[in-house]
Amino acid sequence: NPHFWKRACRETFGFTENNMILLEKTLNSKSTFKEVFFEKYFNVILSKNQVTLDSLVKVFEIVGGIVKNFNIDEISSTIGKSVFQMLEFLANLEHLSIHYISTNNEFKIQNEFEQGLDIEKATLILEFGRFKNLVSLNIENNNICSKIFSKILKSLYDSTNFKELRASSNKLGDKGLKKLIKFVRHYSKIDFSLVDLSENSIGIDGTNLARELVSIPNLKIHELRLSSNFINSSQFSEILVAIAQNKSSKLRILNLGINLISDDVSSTLKNFINDNSTLEQLYLDGNNIKIE
Repeated sequence: NPHFWKRACRETFGFTENNMILLEKTLNSKSTFKEVFFEKYFNVILSKNQVTLDSLVKVFEIVGGIVKNFNIDEISSTIGKSVFQMLEFLANLEHLSIHYISTNNEFKIQNEFEQGLDIEKATLILEFGRFKNLVSLNIENNNICSKIFSKILKSLYDSTNFKELRASSNKLGDKGLKKLIKFVRHYSKIDFSLVDLSENSIGIDGTNLARELVSIPNLKIHELRLSSNFINSSQFSEILVAIAQNKSSKLRILNLGINLISDDVSSTLKNFINDNSTLEQLYLDGNNIKIE
């Protein structure tokens, strides 16, 4: 009821009639008195004391059910890992972003403070996450290894609306890619619009798990980014052959920029162009490719 929230703003914060008239003129179709009330209310809570677990609980108990976007970024040591417990209140969350969780002083004193998303935080995400409506997850640049990645993937098991996974600039390696392959095989109900695993040391062990991924029948990944990894020319050729053979794949965009593709691959590309019937865009910028 818009009249309720208008009255709540006036009575709770002492807005005068002139304040209300001016405020109403600034509102548009995407901004309501309900949003104004919550923004003001939270500012009052956070201005009176430092952010504590109690104050967080107070905020999330009130607003949790309507939160669609949640960004965890450089969490201070005053609340530490407790912020992840707040995920329990976000039943309708659609977009979650976690960036380099650590104390705020890590840049001042190098290596003295914990950096990245550790196994304990990942366990809290798995325990408290309510991701049934989650659409996108951004966990870029968090020092994530394959073990941590596995727990995060498990938290997505019930996320039938999930579309976008951004996990670039981590330490997944081939083991991390293997975890993703297992997840995609066993939870094929998820139709990915984007999977970004750029800059994760994929291919450094010499195994070609990228080929295994694109070979999965009925692969439901529309765009796959594997740039800035260690995929070599031989692996690249196998990947293209696998894509051409996998007619049921939904893969349409593949980014293999800045890898180790350096030999003469002109014949490989020529054959792929003739055989390919699914892939629409292939990015190879930053490779030392010789084309005759």
